[in-house]
Amino acid sequence: MIAVLTGDIVYSTSADSSETWLPDLKEIFVRIEDRFELTGNGAEMHRGDGFQLGLHDPRQALRVAFIIRAGLIKSTKTDHKMDTRIAIGIGEYAYLENSVNESFGDAFTRSGHALDELKNSDDRLALSSDNPDFDGEMSVSLTFADIFVKSWSQADAEIAWYFWMENLTQSEIAKELNISQPAVSKRKKRAHIDEFELLLNRFETKTKYM
Repeated sequence: MIAVLTGDIVYSTSADSSETWLPDLKEIFVRIEDRFELTGNGAEMHRGDGFQLGLHDPRQALRVAFIIRAGLIKSTKTDHKMDTRIAIGIGEYAYLENSVNESFGDAFTRSGHALDELKNSDDRLALSSDNPDFDGEMSVSLTFADIFVKSWSQADAEIAWYFWMENLTQSEIAKELNISQPAVSKRKKRAHIDEFELLLNRFETKTKYM
């Protein structure tokens, strides 16, 4: 059982060129590869503004999805806030190659189909597994989570990044950003980090037994 994340950049056609976001996205993937166990050679770009990565531990999938979005939003360099759609597929794999784009199986199929459905909606997060009850529960939760992520400022996304990717405490973040700890607490509340943690814990608990 693995998780596959398939995504594409939102507003990529509005950006001056991929030079405004591609280096940042690649750096995000480097950081993720350092912390999480990815399948094959790690994350790969495809179809211009699309990407895909596989995770050996499905419990990490939603956290990684939020990390990617936080990293991209905080790094925005254009008038349009950069973001990404991400579809998570959880399932078995039939074949795992070093290149994630050359691997296939149920998890890959589910992720690809879920992303295609996302393109026809305003949502930017989706999940597909072989458990309809789990998917239904998460679908409602992800809709609300997506509203919060879309409302993030760059400062909000930066706080989310330090909590989830760097795994820093509030005092450590305050030192890193050269701001007060109450200011970090205020940003954390504005970014709804505690509410996201409730969702992440629920997701990790449910996927543990799949």
